[in-house]
Amino acid sequence: MSETMAPVDTAWLHMEDPADPMTVVAVLWFAVAPPWGEVIARFEERVVRRFPRFRQRAVERRLGRPVWVDDPLFSIQAHVHRIALPPPHDSGALQRLIGDLAGTPLDLRFAPWSLSLVDGFGAGGAMVVRIHHCVADGLALSEVLLGLTDGASLEHVQTVRVAPEPRGRRYPARAYGAALAKLLLSAPDARTALKGELGLVKRVAWSAPMPLSALRERGRVEHATINDVVMAAVAGALRRWLLTHQQQPVDVRAFVPLDLRRGDQPALELGNRFGLVYLQLPVAEPDARMRLRASHQRMAAIKHSPGSICSQTGAY
Repeated sequence: MSETMAPVDTAWLHMEDPADPMTVVAVLWFAVAPPWGEVIARFEERVVRRFPRFRQRAVERRLGRPVWVDDPLFSIQAHVHRIALPPPHDSGALQRLIGDLAGTPLDLRFAPWSLSLVDGFGAGGAMVVRIHHCVADGLALSEVLLGLTDGASLEHVQTVRVAPEPRGRRYPARAYGAALAKLLLSAPDARTALKGELGLVKRVAWSAPMPLSALRERGRVEHATINDVVMAAVAGALRRWLLTHQQQPVDVRAFVPLDLRRGDQPALELGNRFGLVYLQLPVAEPDARMRLRASHQRMAAIKHSPGSICSQTGAY
């Protein structure tokens, strides 16, 4: 069985670079050491058997887009790796390990995913899943991985969406041409310590959990979304980093993913169905509340302006 790869998925495949692997990385950890045999069996049942894409590999053709083909020699064991976490067996050690994995490209001769089972993370363990972006976007893969647990879903997770539109409406191609032209013709960001060549070494970090209710309450002051709060926090972090490195904080541009699924499109459908918005982060603003206000206003203007959205779906 073969299937021609969708145009946007092809783009993610062809963006693969040794210094910038196009890999979605997720980590799940356990308070106690898990029975890895049962974990593998559940992954095979709920992911590999449920989604044929996890048993297929991408094959390039001389003419036309790549095709997905069934791998006749597929074995889940070829994609599963057991790793012992080095001392001191804490979050820092796990973050360094995941950084190494994130910087290691997947072997695209096989189905483009890998499962690393990590022993010795505290009293428990961790599971690191790497899946190539040509398989699906982050929202879809989050649903796939949540399917490993019982009773979990993304139904309460807020996502950024385009302003409501009538069924069947399509943004004209010229709107996306305008977005691309705006990107190409805009002056480059000011040169700061944030700019530089991509390196092979990757670093991974995460914060302590924060309740969504706290973020939602913080945004309510400016009628902002949780996503606006996150963007304002990123701008603030970049500002502090620049100041720490004796650099003048200046606004910088960021590509922010925008979910383009309609209400009747399930996130569990594989493939990439999102756009990229070209957001100017208010790094130069010293006041935290004003950074939130600016993030909200700038994102709101983008969401209501189709010409500001670079489509990644190929369907609009």
